[in-house]
Amino acid sequence: MRNLILIFFALLCFSSNAADPSCLKVSDSACSVYNNLGRGVNLGAVFDRSVYGELGVKYSPELENAILDFDSVRIPVKFGSFASVDATAKLDPLFMERLDLVVNRLLSKNKTVILSFFHYRQITGGKLNFGESEVDELVLEERFVNIWSQLAERYKGYGKKLVFEVYNEPHGRLSGSTWRNLFDRGLKRIRLIDPRRIVIFGADDWSSIAGLEASNPVDDVNVIYTVHVYDPFLFTHQGASWVKPTRPVGVSCCDYAQIALIRNRIFRISRWSKTYGRPVFVGEFGSINIADHKSRIEYTSTFVALAREYRIPWFYWQIASDFGVFDFKSSKWLPGFRDVLLR
Repeated sequence: MRNLILIFFALLCFSSNAADPSCLKVSDSACSVYNNLGRGVNLGAVFDRSVYGELGVKYSPELENAILDFDSVRIPVKFGSFASVDATAKLDPLFMERLDLVVNRLLSKNKTVILSFFHYRQITGGKLNFGESEVDELVLEERFVNIWSQLAERYKGYGKKLVFEVYNEPHGRLSGSTWRNLFDRGLKRIRLIDPRRIVIFGADDWSSIAGLEASNPVDDVNVIYTVHVYDPFLFTHQGASWVKPTRPVGVSCCDYAQIALIRNRIFRISRWSKTYGRPVFVGEFGSINIADHKSRIEYTSTFVALAREYRIPWFYWQIASDFGVFDFKSSKWLPGFRDVLLR
């Protein structure tokens, strides 16, 4: 009897992280945040443009009602376009107030919210977007770090359901050691102000699984990891104007080979996570609305089922616009998507 009692109390004291191989090397707080991500959605085409509302998508009660069906919301934000062009990168107060309103509303509904730094085109060597101002090359990285200083200070009193993603899809000039060094600088600045905030690392090569496999884990127990999965790419990005050369349209989904490809990507995410004891979630997956609607539903259903099988949280890209599942003009879900995403 005495032995049974000892075993019972030992189990009670057993760390939740020890029971989860993907959380062995992170804090209980990081593991808890990760496990509560669940089913997420990206609030794209709202704050990730150089001009608010540029694509016609604005935050509205109808859009909010749609995203509240999810457990978590990732908010892509083009901070660089709403900051002064000098090294201080002072954030525009009106823009930040508008962002705060959305962040606070979602947190009040008990959603996990990820703030992700998007589309700092000049730092990756890309073509500037409409409305984006060129800045002195000498202050590019300092602006980046100073923006994170301001964000860390602004939100330091918020609870753990607010999460920072240092940069979305690093690529181009922001690759290899250049990206890792800049990530480390941004993380260090955040830690000076907010030592325990959960922060997300995405590897170079557009936050791909290959990029993560080529990376060493970050030496910080409050960092979790993200991967973006758009395979099969010929299906998900068919006809996309920003992909060169433009991929042909009319590609359907999902045959055996396509399903096997999706499974391979998710398996590799799970394998890396368990190998290094660090949790990884899918920050983006989705398909363009040029694709056949029936195939889009099949792809989404397949991806969600495989992610559930491997117990990996995910965020669909995106709620509205070109990869969307919700028609912001009619304020209605596109047929079938709500069922496959939220069943």
